[in-house]
Amino acid sequence: MMRSAESAAPMIQLENVTFYRGTRAILRDINLSVEAGEMVAIVGPNGAGKSTLLSAIAGDVHPQSGTVSIGHMPIGEYRPRPLARIRSVLSQENIVTFPFTVREVVAMGRSPWVGLPESDEDETVIADSIDAVDMRYLSGRKFVQLSGGERARASLGRVLAQRTPIVLLDEPTAALDLKHQETALSIARELCAAGTTVVVVLHDLTLAAAYADRIAVINDGVMDAYGTPDEVLTGDLLSAVYDIPIEVFRHPASGGVIVQPRRQDRQS
Repeated sequence: MMRSAESAAPMIQLENVTFYRGTRAILRDINLSVEAGEMVAIVGPNGAGKSTLLSAIAGDVHPQSGTVSIGHMPIGEYRPRPLARIRSVLSQENIVTFPFTVREVVAMGRSPWVGLPESDEDETVIADSIDAVDMRYLSGRKFVQLSGGERARASLGRVLAQRTPIVLLDEPTAALDLKHQETALSIARELCAAGTTVVVVLHDLTLAAAYADRIAVINDGVMDAYGTPDEVLTGDLLSAVYDIPIEVFRHPASGGVIVQPRRQDRQS
């Protein structure tokens, strides 16, 4: 089981965040607030600015205007190591160039806690994190020998081992099979139940509907919508954002939201 985040886990707040790359506005006047214990999914087309938005929340890129705050303090005021004890980040690129084992990669998540009382829990936390991502049988394998999906799971294990009250995930399900997609997002929901704040970039809108409390729809650097899945995931809005006819309906058995392109019937 994951340890509960502190009850006063900080929230995330963005106010009028604008970020340029060269002369191109990647993000424009983004306003976003995420409460402790909430999962927010960021969705939108390729190139919409989703990963840049997550990087701004992480403090890895700095907007030209606007503010990003964690726990009511601007993120730029944190020093790197204290920041690493507050937020953990899973990026799209799961790259390790040295021949570390899976266990060693997961153990990297404990580095912000070196020399602190929390480090007494390292062995237990590392083992729990490896088990959570179903990697015990591969814990001694070199990371560079893993498949793409196995690397993604090991990298998620590193994020879990960091034990932060804010978790930022950039397309954590992209390389995973169906079982491990569900596992990854179930872990995220378990973290939220313990008070952790989770922000996740997803392409699968049905997964976003199933797991997120709120969804932010980003299109060409602008937030087109922000609300609950029922409020945001409408055929008209998604068809306009993705520039393709999209239908949204309820699963006949579970009642869950299903999102898919409107397709022509195939003729046999």
